Amino acid sequence: MKKIIILILACMTAACSAANEISSDTIDPAEQNTFVAGWYANYKDGLFYVDTNDYSLNYLDQLDSKVYVTDMRYCDDYPYSQKQKYENYTDSLAGADLYVYDNQIFYTASYENAEGASSFKLYSLSVDGKERKEIMEFQYDPTYFIIQINLLFTVETVSSAESLIHAYRIGQKELKTITVPGIAHHLFADGQTIYFSSDNTETGASTAYEIDTEDLACEALLGGKDFSFVFENEKKMSYYTLNHKFTDSVKTDDIVFSSKIYDFTADSDVFAVQDEIINYFDADYIYTSTLKEEAMTYHIYDWDGNMVREITPSKDIGSSPLIVSLFGKTDASQIVRIIDKKIIGYTMDDLNIQHFFACDIESGGCRVIGEQNG
Repeated sequence: MKKIIILILACMTAACSAANEISSDTIDPAEQNTFVAGWYANYKDGLFYVDTNDYSLNYLDQLDSKVYVTDMRYCDDYPYSQKQKYENYTDSLAGADLYVYDNQIFYTASYENAEGASSFKLYSLSVDGKERKEIMEFQYDPTYFIIQINLLFTVETVSSAESLIHAYRIGQKELKTITVPGIAHHLFADGQTIYFSSDNTETGASTAYEIDTEDLACEALLGGKDFSFVFENEKKMSYYTLNHKFTDSVKTDDIVFSSKIYDFTADSDVFAVQDEIINYFDADYIYTSTLKEEAMTYHIYDWDGNMVREITPSKDIGSSPLIVSLFGKTDASQIVRIIDKKIIGYTMDDLNIQHFFACDIESGGCRVIGEQNG
């Protein structure tokens, strides 16, 4: 993470004081989800993740041992593993996002008290899981959120035709509400810019937008029918389009996935590939996951379009039960993260438990990680 040091001049309220305990940190593009759903968050040289079987928060320490941190469900200030029945309140992990920001883990939870009142809350959690703080409360379901430069952005789905993007100073009142057509999702941050997508359910078109964190101005960027924004870094955006919509009458093999990288500075596409998702890219390489092969394969390209590495995890870690997704069936996930020159992915067993692995970008070798408890 990059740290931007700012001087906070004054605060007149408790909410403002609490907010100023959080610095103007930034979350890098490589630390965010692209096309793999789940609660993941980079921290140092490892990865936090939530096990959806028991909603426990775990840490892959140095991409090696698995360390249990805490439960993401609470009853009366006790993790669910310590208390299952509540007298005052209960809350549980909600939404789609998990971030480490300013050395704290941020997440949203659904809350209900003994009187039946319900809401959603934003919490911060110490990285050791021992200290949890309520940051904000919402009277709507913030299905997505992102924190950047001490600002919080959330998505509220009003209907299939309209969404609201709420912008806050963390812990304070709302700064602005942005109304966009369609169903908004996939909030993404890069420096002083926030990106997101919004889908028109009637036309099948999707549009990628940007929000300037300085003036909160919102502008449409790219879009079209069967368009999907995936990743952004340094004013370049990866996206894909389809030649057919997903329907029962159209087979996956008949759908062509065209994945591209658009350079906003050059005002043109600068890279293209078919039937692969461009999950991440940096100054040196472009990292993709195949879509139509049961044996998941990761490709690494240079910016001249040359494939410099092909990695098939099953060659090293063996075959696994197939994971069913919108695109078909594969024996491993798409790229979850790239950490310390290693591609992180996972397989699923018959009990629906994730087993993580790391593939070395330079050697191409893969190994299972996180099977030993730290």
